[in-house]
Amino acid sequence: MKNLKKVLLSMMIFVAVFAVAACSGGDIGRVHDDFIDAGYNSYEPKNYIPRNFDLDKYLGDTTSTEDDDDEESSDVISTNAALLPVDRMSLELRALILNQHDIVDEAFEDETGLTIDTTIELDTIEDLNYNVYMYGDFVEINDEDVDSKTAVIIEFPSEAYAREVLEVSQIIQDQLDGFDKEDHINGGLLLLIPEARMAFYDEIVEIFNKSEE
Repeated sequence: MKNLKKVLLSMMIFVAVFAVAACSGGDIGRVHDDFIDAGYNSYEPKNYIPRNFDLDKYLGDTTSTEDDDDEESSDVISTNAALLPVDRMSLELRALILNQHDIVDEAFEDETGLTIDTTIELDTIEDLNYNVYMYGDFVEINDEDVDSKTAVIIEFPSEAYAREVLEVSQIIQDQLDGFDKEDHINGGLLLLIPEARMAFYDEIVEIFNKSEE
């Protein structure tokens, strides 16, 4: 009987944990499923800037490995208009992170003509850490002339991280100017819709937020 009670208790704990996890609206898995169910195709674009950002190297840690030090790709800026804001956001966040260590990074200014606010103190963001997902009703993601539905989703490690990006990034603020920012945050996920695809805005936002219902 005691063993049976232990089994039942374990099952109850498992169900409770599962229920809590299921309530997390920021799960890319469920948002992914919602876009696929709506007839979208899924892509996982390459984003070199966070992958090649090694804070230890910038701080002079000579024990860091050299394998990821790809000078030709560390500052690669996408030629795809849908992904350009993500790369510019990367450079901006990198500059803000390095500024916390009194290191000047001019790549963001060189690329955009904008300057970072050196008075910003980051609370959550300590490193570049995110994944990028792209959804669309087209086959080739490089065809800019197709009048397609396009959603770019940035998956951050936490909602706190995502909200701090929203708070400090000029690039993201500009992308969401005039829109309800809460429609673009789902847990640790941040939604961007290319300017040329705004005809499908309502549909994309509805799918993105479906997992919060």
